[in-house]
Amino acid sequence: MSVVCATSSATAAWTQRICCKGGEHYRFDVCASGECEGADDSSGFIVSIQPVKGQRHVGPPIEWPSIHRLGEGAVLRNYLCCPDDCDAVELRIGLRHAVGRVHVHEVRAFKIIEPEAASHVLAVPPPPFANIPPVRAATVAVCADAQTHPELMKLLRLRFGTVWHRLVTGGTENRRLQTGATPTLEADAVLLPDAEPPATIRSFAALKRLAQERLVIISPAAFARLAGEDVSLRRVEQEDDPLHAKVVCGNYITRGFTLLDVFPFAAEDESTGSFVQYQLRSGKALRKFCERHGLVTVLEGLGNTDARSDQPICLYARYESGALIVMDMDPIEGPVSADDRTSLAGFLLLNALGCEQTSLGQFAVPAQSESAFRETIVELGTRYPALRVRSSYGPRSAVRDHVLEIGGQQATSFGLPLPPRPALVIRTGLSGWDHDCVYGALLWIKQLLRPMPFACPYAEDLITSLPIVWVPLCATWRGWNLDLTHAPLTGEPITDPGVTPVAVVIDVATCPRREVRIIGSADSASFKRIRQWMPSLGGSLVGNRYCYHAPQAHASAVDLGSDEWRKQALSPTAVVDENAFQTEFHRRMAGGGAELTRIEVPASSVDMTAASIWRTDLVGTLLETLVGLYYGLIAVNRTARPMPLDLPGPLSPDEEDLRSLTADRGGLGPLKLRSRANRLVLPAASCLCIPHSRLDS
Repeated sequence: MSVVCATSSATAAWTQRICCKGGEHYRFDVCASGECEGADDSSGFIVSIQPVKGQRHVGPPIEWPSIHRLGEGAVLRNYLCCPDDCDAVELRIGLRHAVGRVHVHEVRAFKIIEPEAASHVLAVPPPPFANIPPVRAATVAVCADAQTHPELMKLLRLRFGTVWHRLVTGGTENRRLQTGATPTLEADAVLLPDAEPPATIRSFAALKRLAQERLVIISPAAFARLAGEDVSLRRVEQEDDPLHAKVVCGNYITRGFTLLDVFPFAAEDESTGSFVQYQLRSGKALRKFCERHGLVTVLEGLGNTDARSDQPICLYARYESGALIVMDMDPIEGPVSADDRTSLAGFLLLNALGCEQTSLGQFAVPAQSESAFRETIVELGTRYPALRVRSSYGPRSAVRDHVLEIGGQQATSFGLPLPPRPALVIRTGLSGWDHDCVYGALLWIKQLLRPMPFACPYAEDLITSLPIVWVPLCATWRGWNLDLTHAPLTGEPITDPGVTPVAVVIDVATCPRREVRIIGSADSASFKRIRQWMPSLGGSLVGNRYCYHAPQAHASAVDLGSDEWRKQALSPTAVVDENAFQTEFHRRMAGGGAELTRIEVPASSVDMTAASIWRTDLVGTLLETLVGLYYGLIAVNRTARPMPLDLPGPLSPDEEDLRSLTADRGGLGPLKLRSRANRLVLPAASCLCIPHSRLDS
């Protein structure tokens, strides 16, 4: 089926009514290709779902992100929990105010038990420096036919530049993909993604010898062949929903996840459209084999039945100078999809190769409803006594009425109350669907309050100087239905400037721009410091660290057709725009003397869940850095390696300005700053904390 529009003022659509049952979960897939031209990001190829009861609409339609260009065989995917009082949905596919032609190849609707993906955003996993990889790969060799693993090769070339490729199907012939390649046995990591092991590795003992001095990542099928009768493999196929992986062991491979997180992890059978996962059969034989060779289970498979679940899909053994990892690499392959499940498989592989990818980002599945998100906020206040949750209508009211405070308690002197200190107000959820901003702020707040042994070393100084007020949600929560119908900004903080003076307001939001911006309402002394320090400091902390799917440079988020593995610079720029803050709330805050600032991060054309780790890391790191610049200077290195910081000018901090992120250095070495010209090297697991009074001087 094709949808064609000849003029930008026209709309063409195909509509199909699908019977459903209220309260049940459904997944919808639209496989399409083509391109169109629209005037803005709201026009283009549109897919929407309207719940109905007879001839009556039940609630507003759920509209997917508009797309201007679709790659060949692109899949747009969304989930819906049908309202209790509906008996069908109307699926509408077409072009809106756009000129072009789009081919719809297939439309699939599945009834599912419920979305399996699950996260634990309130858990406090160890920071990255606490899980040091045995090898940090700088050179990688792939023993496979590159034609059968195109996405894997794209990712590795992007991250490592040079990849040595050994053709196992052509005997011992070697071929370099790029200049400066190294032989396979000299590589830091060797990948064996095919079902058959290379002819040069004839036994598990040979595989184990290879892994003694390097990382070896092997497919479950090849591992089972080398392990012999002790290990058997099964192929699980499921068509109604992607098969998932469950984290059962925390180590460097699962950085960014927490125990019991569940995320999509499966290959896709191109001939049937089904999802495929290779599982090792658990049992006494496998258990004894793993004990004998020091293998532990890191991930277990999770399907739609008990028989398809709780079987090992990733094993790990650490040796003195290397490691053996059993993990399927085929989930990285697959068509461009709105749910972008391949990104999580790629993130996991780069973790296994020892890459430093995130600082405080964490896998997050948006709460399905506002009531579920409210429970998260209330539980956050229960877990951290220093965090006070206030609501003008009680704890069961809407999240828009909730405000979280850190510090700001009434101080006294000689028994008499002192004037309250001006607070820093952070607002997120400005549209209700920018979940990455909400969860990024939540993760930073959680890091600020985390207990020993990895307590935040700058928290007390910051909160004493600037009490923090967080407004988590300023609009209707959109849940996990990918809905871009923007809600009005109805929520406002319940902070009366006459009672709690506000020094700074920071809004955190997504925007159509493919860049990171810090916007200020006025060029105050504080914002001059931000304009001076933020580009270089933010570039050092977040620039060129993430590998993710994104459109080509300068393309709009609606250009799904140019989505590729990319490593784009996300260095922030700081600008002054007095017209950027025109709401009644902003005018009231500015009238009370508050500085107005906004963090803008690029919007994404894919589901937030798949990109949640790097996007929450981006938001949390930018927020930490910006708040730090209002305090003075706060720069945190949560990795196990020294981090160079490019500075706008020379800086000579004192020893007391450098603080450890852990009381027990545990082999990370002594704290020692190294500075040269406009570059400062921040030691592993440390932070730099300088108040503005000393920084300005």
